[in-house]
Amino acid sequence: MGYLSSLSITFDEPVNYFVDVLSYHYLLHTDQYTHEQALRILNGDTSKLIEPINTLVDKLLQSSPDPHVIFFFDNGSCIQNKVVYPMYKANRQKSQLQTTVQRYTFCMLKEHFANANNVTVLDTSDFESDIVPYMCHVEDWFDCKHVLNIIISRDKDFLQMLEYNNWLQHTGSALYDKDTALAYVNKRYKKGLSAGYLPVLLAIAGDNSDNIPGVPRYGVTRAYKYIVEYGLPQKLTYGSIKGPLSVHEPIIIRNYRLISFEEQYKRCKKMKGGIL
Repeated sequence: MGYLSSLSITFDEPVNYFVDVLSYHYLLHTDQYTHEQALRILNGDTSKLIEPINTLVDKLLQSSPDPHVIFFFDNGSCIQNKVVYPMYKANRQKSQLQTTVQRYTFCMLKEHFANANNVTVLDTSDFESDIVPYMCHVEDWFDCKHVLNIIISRDKDFLQMLEYNNWLQHTGSALYDKDTALAYVNKRYKKGLSAGYLPVLLAIAGDNSDNIPGVPRYGVTRAYKYIVEYGLPQKLTYGSIKGPLSVHEPIIIRNYRLISFEEQYKRCKKMKGGIL
């Protein structure tokens, strides 16, 4: 990767460690919440991660002479997916408090980085912000097609971005690329399927975290084997699912449309002529 002249660092919300850490401190500093209440809102004790994340961020920033840091968030409406499946993420709706905390947090982050780096804070409002990296790549925002891009997030959906050779994802504990991406969701992964198969894998197995039901009795391991055995393509369309699972094609195609950033991007463009 040494030929790349710059670096774009993209922080996801609300699950990335760094945002959780600052959100935690914001809650405490408002003097409105106790330690226990703050942890309950953030679903866990993130204070112990402060040092590792600070170290990681410093290392990334020092690796490039001109890094660009991008933070993105939304209001939880996720309209581009709820038009396909109204129950999408029905199991974890954001509270007004969480949304407020995130907005304040991003303001803090922007101020923190503003003096030393190029910083962009993107609010996609009603559209789910997960497609921001894909937008950056397709529309070549911030010269993303020509620099090294690192997504900092534990969200497995971003793994599909690693199909592009200049994209990496750091989960806080490990760095993944195109060839190792699926190991993050499938511990029995063997090299063979690249990151671009992530939407197909989850379309079959489903994704409980987003309330997306998959094919009964198919987890990621069995789905992985099926993709290899029947040679499913990276981009699913009606008629492209061969073998026994063809009877479940409506569910699989629906799920693929929910998970694939390319499919989401098309809907966003059609719905409002754009996103931001």
